[in-house]
Amino acid sequence: MGYPDLPPDLPAMEVFVYDEHTAIPYCLLHSGEQSASSPRQLYILFHDIFDSFTEYYPLIREILEQQSNITFLFFNLPGQAFSLYNPQKSFDNFVMTDILDKLLYHLDDTCQIDFPAVRLSLIGLGFGGFLL
Repeated sequence: MGYPDLPPDLPAMEVFVYDEHTAIPYCLLHSGEQSASSPRQLYILFHDIFDSFTEYYPLIREILEQQSNITFLFFNLPGQAFSLYNPQKSFDNFVMTDILDKLLYHLDDTCQIDFPAVRLSLIGLGFGGFLL
C-alpha cells in the first residue's frame, strides 16, 4: 500500500484489534531508568490524521534517551499506515475516541500500563489535538 518502512531500530510494533474489521498498530516505549520515588510520566501522542506514528519515533527516541521515568504511547488510527479497517464504515470522533478508550483498557487489562500509578499527559498534533 505504499507505507513507509518501519524505522529499523523501532521496538516491536503491536496491534490492537478493535473489532472484526478494525485493527490499529501501537508502540509503547519506556525510558531506560525508572525512579522508585516518583510515578512514571505517561505521554499519549495523538498525531495528525495525515501522519504515522513512525514519523515521530526519532524525536521520541531522543527524548527517551535524555529523560528518565517516562513512557510514550503512540498509535495509528484506522485508515493510517499499518491499520486495518472497513472503508465502508464512518470513523467519526465518537468511534475514534471509543477505539482509544478500548486500547487504553486493553493496555491496563494486560498490565502493560498501570494507570493508577502513572501521571498522564496527552499531546495532540493537528487533528490529534482536535480529538482531545
